Amino acid sequence: MDSFQPNCWSEHEELKVVMLCAPSKLDVPDLTIAENVGWDAAVNHVKAMDNFMGFKTTLENAGVKVIDYSEELSTDVKTVSEQLIIDTLFAI
Repeated sequence: MDSFQPNCWSEHEELKVVMLCAPSKLDVPDLTIAENVGWDAAVNHVKAMDNFMGFKTTLENAGVKVIDYSEELSTDVKTVSEQLIIDTLFAI
């Protein structure tokens, strides 16, 4: 994994690089579980991944360099990360 410090210099300039993290492989099947993890609604992994890939492709087609954080993780850390219920976007 490259060593870098994500930061943002301006909210008004063209987006050049963004760091994304793919959604977890877990479904959040109902509202009760969603509320327990701080979300407003249930999440289907397949739909979340389709949306993620569409978003990533749209950014790339617009000329934005996309760093997929999940691809930079070691095998052990990636295994844990895939079991977490997170949604992350970093703009650089």
